[in-house]
Amino acid sequence: MLEPTEAQRSLDQRMNDAILAGIRQAKERKRLTRSRNRLRSAAAIACCFALIACLFTIRISPVFASMLRDIPGLEKFVDMIDRSADRGLQLAADNDLMQPIGLSDEHDGGKFTIEGIIADQSRMVVFYELESETAKRLNLWRTELSDGNGQHLSASTGVANENPIQELGRSVVRGTIDITLAGDRQWPDQVRLEIGTMEESSAALPEPDQNVTDYSTKDPDFGPREGNGPDYTVMFPIDRKKFESLIREYPIDQTIEAEGQRITFERAVVSPLRIALYLHYAEDNTKKIFDTGDIHLVDENGEQWRTIGGSYRMDHPILYFESNYFHKPKHLTIEGGWLRALDKSKLQVMIDTEKQQIVQAPDDNLELLDVARRGSYTMLTVGVRSDVPDDHMMYSVLSSQFTDASGAKYEMGGDGGNLEESWNDANNPAKSYTSYYLKNRAYHQPLTFEITQYPAYIRQPYRIPIW
Repeated sequence: MLEPTEAQRSLDQRMNDAILAGIRQAKERKRLTRSRNRLRSAAAIACCFALIACLFTIRISPVFASMLRDIPGLEKFVDMIDRSADRGLQLAADNDLMQPIGLSDEHDGGKFTIEGIIADQSRMVVFYELESETAKRLNLWRTELSDGNGQHLSASTGVANENPIQELGRSVVRGTIDITLAGDRQWPDQVRLEIGTMEESSAALPEPDQNVTDYSTKDPDFGPREGNGPDYTVMFPIDRKKFESLIREYPIDQTIEAEGQRITFERAVVSPLRIALYLHYAEDNTKKIFDTGDIHLVDENGEQWRTIGGSYRMDHPILYFESNYFHKPKHLTIEGGWLRALDKSKLQVMIDTEKQQIVQAPDDNLELLDVARRGSYTMLTVGVRSDVPDDHMMYSVLSSQFTDASGAKYEMGGDGGNLEESWNDANNPAKSYTSYYLKNRAYHQPLTFEITQYPAYIRQPYRIPIW
């Protein structure tokens, strides 16, 4: 295997940071996040399956690829799996974990088809196809999941799709829906997946001003809106016998201390689609730990297994990594050198939107750039810079919920979901900007927001063996 260059490692780490941040935001709030690259997600989380793997050599075997190409509907997804940056997904496909489905819901000139799934105990990748009779492309706007009895299934969802194509006069979009059940829940025998759609012409949004000099050029109608396309629902079975016995658990129970903050690595659970690493942050820590920074898994050959997301429960995060279940190394070690964390006494930002000024902030790295009326919304634009030049993460600092000076609680955005747009400074990637949208109301000033992520760091190298 070719060794990655330092530049590739840096790029890979920045992608990992973005993925982790996206999933953390999805757990914190139900908002639709949009970046300068027009990444769209039904639940505002980062989607790792659209990334092209440039460092790894694992591929679906020619024999199994040939088998998939012989299954109607699934032959169109072989190349998508082969290009995935998630080596665990590739290995699962190569070990016969693909379940053909081939069920559809068709009405209003459109058709939603689930062609197949790859699943383990609590994660599932759905391979879907979305067709429309019109020349307008349909995008997934939202997803809802329930079991066969109609009971809601709590999960984080990421959507990735390829560019639309025209087939027999119809617009066709193919992609994946990556679903992770919350906590330690497991899949039922049947799942009901409902999607909402939006036409591309309505979903398209203007690019943010990359120079951050004239916010008045933004679309005055930009803000939360609802999907205008049809909804589709497909009920499909899950063959749990394919994966229910495929699990390994390794106790760790080791604690590190970094600048007085204690982090315990409790256990690792390895299944076909992910490695789940269970952590615990000490309740008496004086800092809030936002994420584990550059954490990664390394085998005896120096090969890294990167993060693919996480579940961020209060002080009990679960980090997910690429799975090596079907490619078990002799040794696997947790390594890292820094974390993002901020003093618990500095976790609030106060902004007076009428005077257009920040009343309270953790430090001078946060600034208020603009407060502007945009239709029925007020656009609040803030910038944050990192003291670390190679930290190119797009920070979304403010929580979706906030209170005014009277103590009244509010939620950003509207009924169509919260919406924000984030981008990096074109001339200084270590600085990022986010525009938030608040309903126009007579708020009692100032407004108070909780900080959900921030460029503040704890530095402490560590190395902990899993096996």
